[in-house]
Amino acid sequence: MVATAPRVQVDDFSVRVLDAQGAPVIAGEIKSRPQDRRREILQLQDLARAARFPYALFVDLKSAQLFDLSEEPDAQPIFELPTRALLDAYASGIGEDRVLGQYLQRIVDTWFRNILFPIPDHPTPPGVERLRELGLLSRVEGGEARVALGDYF
Repeated sequence: MVATAPRVQVDDFSVRVLDAQGAPVIAGEIKSRPQDRRREILQLQDLARAARFPYALFVDLKSAQLFDLSEEPDAQPIFELPTRALLDAYASGIGEDRVLGQYLQRIVDTWFRNILFPIPDHPTPPGVERLRELGLLSRVEGGEARVALGDYF
């Protein structure tokens, strides 16, 4: 008997960003208070590679970190945004101690919606210039972001 690992599905991630043709670009996890941040980032990278995503995003109350999966697993993130910037932009400056996982998921969802579908005469989403420099904005233009939203009730 041969044991095999279960096949990773695109829907196995709390964040999925797809290009205009539906091809995977970014797989991510949102964990407000991870147990072991480094281990969870490495696990996300492994799963994202297996699902053929070129990038992995890990968001917690410290920061949003984007990793290029063509690099070594211990490579530094190519993009890092303090979560404080997201809270200031989308949560009226609420303190991290009051942010639960579901609320952080909704903030990340709003952030991606504002990146993919900018609102005229609205402030630029945090980090968008760096994402443009990396070539990710043009790569996901016309695509979509899917954030698994937890229930409040």
